[in-house]
Amino acid sequence: MNQILYAEKKIAEHKIVLIVLLFCLIFLSFVFSLINMGNEKIIPNVNISNIDLSNLTKEQAYTKLQQDFSIPNPDSTIDIIVNGQKYTTPITNLGLVPDYEAMVQNAYNVGRNGNILSNNYSILFTYIFGRNLTPSYVINDDVFDKLLITLKQNISETKIDDTYTIDEEYITITKGNDGISLDSNKLKQEIIEHYIKQDSSPITATIQSTTANKIDLEELYSQVHKDAVNAQSVIENGTLVYKEHIDGITFKLDDAKFLYDNSTEKTIKIPLVVTKASITIDQIIQDAFGDTLATFTSTYKESEKNRTVNVKLAASNINGTILMPGQEFSFNKVVGERTKANGFKVATIYSANQLAQGLGGGICQVSSTLYNVALLADLNIVERKNHQLTVAYVPLGQDATVAYGSIDFRFTNNRTKPVKIVAEGKNGVLTISLLGTKEQTDNGKEVIIKTVTNSSKAYTTKTIEDNTMNVGEQVVIQNGGYGFTVSTYKIVKINGVEVSNTFLHKDTYNPLQKIVKVGTKQTSTETTTPVEPTEPTTPDDNDTPITPPVDTKPEDTTPENKPEKPDISEPEPELPPGWDVPENNL
Repeated sequence: MNQILYAEKKIAEHKIVLIVLLFCLIFLSFVFSLINMGNEKIIPNVNISNIDLSNLTKEQAYTKLQQDFSIPNPDSTIDIIVNGQKYTTPITNLGLVPDYEAMVQNAYNVGRNGNILSNNYSILFTYIFGRNLTPSYVINDDVFDKLLITLKQNISETKIDDTYTIDEEYITITKGNDGISLDSNKLKQEIIEHYIKQDSSPITATIQSTTANKIDLEELYSQVHKDAVNAQSVIENGTLVYKEHIDGITFKLDDAKFLYDNSTEKTIKIPLVVTKASITIDQIIQDAFGDTLATFTSTYKESEKNRTVNVKLAASNINGTILMPGQEFSFNKVVGERTKANGFKVATIYSANQLAQGLGGGICQVSSTLYNVALLADLNIVERKNHQLTVAYVPLGQDATVAYGSIDFRFTNNRTKPVKIVAEGKNGVLTISLLGTKEQTDNGKEVIIKTVTNSSKAYTTKTIEDNTMNVGEQVVIQNGGYGFTVSTYKIVKINGVEVSNTFLHKDTYNPLQKIVKVGTKQTSTETTTPVEPTEPTTPDDNDTPITPPVDTKPEDTTPENKPEKPDISEPEPELPPGWDVPENNL
């Protein structure tokens, strides 16, 4: 009994001793770790390829390795077997270079890359026995890639992925084929390991099979399949935008899968199924602008080539213009500045109550013709002024002059739906129409423009003496033209019954002075018979001044809209010059 008690006592004493020893060991390890914690140098007795790096910083170790390290056996060779074919290559052809950063980091990590106990054990072991680390190498990719080109010559089967093309009728799939390839990453590691170990045995390169990428028919279906989309008109930022229709396209996915899996052919064709949109862009436009709301024509002489160019160009610029409900049309903004750069030519204009030549001559015929269309369509006129002299291409009181930068012709679309301007000059006829969709208020509606001549004024004649012409000789430089004061009315009828008679404006046209050149050169004693003046050729019949009408008495109108009392006084003061000419003449 006493022996048992004695043995138990001894065991208890041994346990206490072991616990004390373990505690001391842990404490000493902790203290040892604290001592080495602030050490930023490689611990003593660490070598790489017998190069001592003890107590060096990383930077110092890196420099020393660069100075002292040398590649062993640089003239040796390595045998590589690829697909049964042996290639012998010198070490210098492998792009093998020392990895100094990795070697320094490995040396620095000794005693630092574990827990407290393992680090302390590593440090103590290195202090006592030393440690010679294995050098690290890397292979230069550019040099190694050149080697791979040579090694891959014995590998003939290259992987080819599936490809496809799409045309209007078919998806054509060309099946690829699997191949074999060299595992270059594994070969690179094996070369480094053989060199480090100075292993002279051949390296058998790993040949791996590569599977061709197959067409994912479900993914292809999601890319190809599109439902048909009808054309539509939408308002974007206050502007009417027409979106084109898109025809639908698809293919039968299950049929395609069966064909792909079971066909023995290298190339397979999958038929495409096209579904047409039920509403096309042409139908949308036709529905939106299928009705002619108003149209007006005027004529011009095509023999006046420059004027014809200007008329056609201005008509082309306004052609196709679409106005949304409430949107304003500005002739100057749409047609643009009348310059040579914009294609306008020099032609006959009115300037300072005379016929002259200027850039853009003739475009007022386009603005005047459009003005009549706007009136007939019962649109809201915002800005309009008459010419200073009469014009012949539209009735008096129905013209609209423009001058870029000063005088504009503007109107707004006061209808509930968009309208479109269609304009064309052809064969001496300018035709402008306004297209849109007729509304209920258009049923039986007729708009009539009526002008009443209130007064007329004769022109004066100016003579210019010319000493190069004989006395009695005369030449007319400019024909004269009468001046007029007219009032313009807009009459609206519904089913033939007049419902409104609206006074629009009163216009004054100045007389065009007649200019005659007379001779003053005296001849000998011979008697000179007076010669009738020679009439000039009018520059453009479309701008010929109008002679007074036979009846200048105002027509009757409804009592509530009678014209003002005819004005028989002198015409109003001359309007500013250049009303029929752009601001810039260059």
